[in-house]
Formats: sequence, C-alpha cells, structure tokens
Amino acid sequence: MKLSLEDIRYMNALDKIAKVTARDCIVKENEIIFVVKENQIGMAIGKNGEKIKEIRNKLGKRVTLFEEAENEKEFIEKALRKFKIEDVSCIEENGKKSMQIEVDAESKQKILNESSMLRNLKEVLKREYNIESLRLV
Repeated sequence: MKLSLEDIRYMNALDKIAKVTARDCIVKENEIIFVVKENQIGMAIGKNGEKIKEIRNKLGKRVTLFEEAENEKEFIEKALRKFKIEDVSCIEENGKKSMQIEVDAESKQKILNESSMLRNLKEVLKREYNIESLRLV
C-alpha cells in the first residue's frame, strides 16, 4: 500500500481534528475513507456524532470510517456490527480470496440498501486484505 501526499495530509487532518490515528486513507472525488486504529472509532465519531460532523465540514467531503482489525473476518464483523451477521467465512478458489457473509433476509436487504458503504467496504477489503469479492448469502 502506497500513500500519496494528499492521503497523508488528510490523515494528519483527521488526527488534528479528532485526535485519532488513521492507518489508511482512500481519497475519492467527493469522499474520503479512513481506516482508523483499533478502539479509536468512537473518538473519531464523537459524542452524538459531533467529531465526524466536524471532520466532514472541515474536509468538505463525505467521510466513511472503518476500524482496523487483525484479519478480514474481524474487519467485516466490525464494519457491519449494526447488522445481524450469522457467520463470515473466507473462500479461496484459483488463488483468489473472497468473503462470504451469512445474514438473515432482513439484514441482507438493509446491507444492500447501503450500497455506498458496501462499495467502500469492498474497496478497503481489496486494498487491505487482497479480497477479490464479497458475497451476502
């Protein structure tokens, strides 16, 4: 993973505003995705979402936060903690890794309704863990 000067500037801005350390940053036209150090996501969001609102206002972009994890399974579980996840498994076929997430029908629909979050999750999984695809079953 290689960070650009722009990525580093945004990571430093996050640290200055919210006092949290980003481990990775993906900058898009209208959005920034941060992967913050473990146990710091609450600080980045702040009480009643005050910090994340301040971050969005100061950076002038939509901001998505993910919390780092030891492995891809734990990363997914943290990212989707507000949904009812039954199981997360890694499947390797022809040298390519994919993740399968078992959820009930209601949770599956809720996850699919948050398409930008799901798209960002896939992008971070590809970059951080070399995961080619993500399947909801």
